[in-house]
Amino acid sequence: MNQNEIVSYETDASQMIGRAIKVVFPKNIEDVQRVVRTSSEFDIVPRGGGSNLVGGCVPQNSIVIDMRKMKKVLDFNSKTRTVCAEAGVIINELNEKLKSVGFEFPIYSSNEISTIGGMVAMNFIGDRSMKYGDIKDWVEEVEFINGRGELVKIGKADLSDVCGKEGITGIILKVKLKIIPIFLRSASIFQTNDIEEVWTVAKRLRLEKEINMLKFLNPKVSGFFGFPKKYHIIIGFDSDRGKIRSEEYNHLLKILKKDYYFIYSQGYYYSEDVRFFFDKLKEFFLLLERADVPYFSDLGLGIVHCFFKNKDREKEIVDVVNRMNGKFVNGIGIKHKSFLEVLEKKIIQRIKLRHDPFWKINKGKIVDSDGFSGRGFEEKKFEEKSSGFEKRGEKESPEKEIEGFIDKIKGEEVEEVKGKLLDYEKTFKSELGDSQREKIEGFVKQVPQKIIEFGKDVKSESVDKDFIKNIMTNKFSDVRGVGEDVGKMKDIGSEKIIENNLDKSLEGSRGKVSKSEKSMIDEIMMNKFGIGKKEDKNGG
Repeated sequence: MNQNEIVSYETDASQMIGRAIKVVFPKNIEDVQRVVRTSSEFDIVPRGGGSNLVGGCVPQNSIVIDMRKMKKVLDFNSKTRTVCAEAGVIINELNEKLKSVGFEFPIYSSNEISTIGGMVAMNFIGDRSMKYGDIKDWVEEVEFINGRGELVKIGKADLSDVCGKEGITGIILKVKLKIIPIFLRSASIFQTNDIEEVWTVAKRLRLEKEINMLKFLNPKVSGFFGFPKKYHIIIGFDSDRGKIRSEEYNHLLKILKKDYYFIYSQGYYYSEDVRFFFDKLKEFFLLLERADVPYFSDLGLGIVHCFFKNKDREKEIVDVVNRMNGKFVNGIGIKHKSFLEVLEKKIIQRIKLRHDPFWKINKGKIVDSDGFSGRGFEEKKFEEKSSGFEKRGEKESPEKEIEGFIDKIKGEEVEEVKGKLLDYEKTFKSELGDSQREKIEGFVKQVPQKIIEFGKDVKSESVDKDFIKNIMTNKFSDVRGVGEDVGKMKDIGSEKIIENNLDKSLEGSRGKVSKSEKSMIDEIMMNKFGIGKKEDKNGG
């Protein structure tokens, strides 16, 4: 490649800029091994589609190895429901091929350039992950080239060494994936002006096993999509229970896949993907709305995607996320490595050492080298701290140095844990006397029996299936009906009735829902919605 073409490999979707020395395009295992074994001066950055948002494939005076020419789909087996795919296979292309034989891979990406290798390296979380989990749950085997240039095959037990490690432990070549028969899928859309109603509905829907997606759009993002500027929950089903089916369903999916495009086109070029416990989501949503930050969310997984026009506003939200104990998702890379805790960093360093002892592959991502040069240990640092690296006037082999470094880390961790245990013992040591403790223990032993006796007096009743059934009755045609129905509900104070009833249900209440309450729930779910239609003069 000439220098002008190489420039396109010096960044990824994170917009961070690096420097690529050379770009190579391997077509087989031998090509990859040759690159790893012969590159002693520069580190190697594996790259798929380049859709990374955290700088995970930004080179730093590196050789970039573009895996997209390794794009064969291999060893499809309908009996074991598995398929092998090389790292450069694009996920959408894989599903197109599987579709012809009645199967699919359920972890799909809205990004049309995402490759299998990149998705495994990032442990990708898709829109349907509420039901199907992340990609690691669907991987059976991974083949990769480690930092020594050796071909390694790992199974389920060791997947964490590669899945989610963002390419720092090796270059993924081939992945064996589980697949499933194609489902008849459908969707429904809940629309409202009141965020409290969103919360009420979402809490109940999260209990349904048949639901694979709860995608929430705030009013600002809804407007970017061409929807009415209201709150929307797009509810996806692995069945035909939703009212949006067939071509209308496919049309809806095409719109949802353009989520980042719609938002970026409005000038919001910076983004953060964070995760909270469900109970904290509402607080974070309200904070984003006060700051006028557009966002959408996966309510099933507690993931929020928020967008910014400038770095200062992004930094403010990042500070809030840290104070609220949120976690960054969709990668660590260069962007988020400073947020890793010390123990997490040490664990990742040890995994890195096991597969890439000379720090050859994707150096500087997730964790820093801390005592390493491009070719191994920086000897002076370790000679000063330990006399165990030299013996009889001769230097130990790199393997012995690595073992000594790992033992040192283990020793530090053991002492740290011992200190914490001693602190906990002092903090929580009981001040009760022996007789008081015996009384408390006796009371506790009686609690389970009392619960059982109490339960006999309460009528058992299953989850209110009528509620879930009624939410499927929305139509996909007329927008104005939504505003009218929600308006009726507000006139008779339905929010409190619904919220109280659902909260009781979630807390274990077995009380029945009255007919009047059910009819109110029916009304709020009878919303009608048309994609792309303009709002009328009345705001419908």
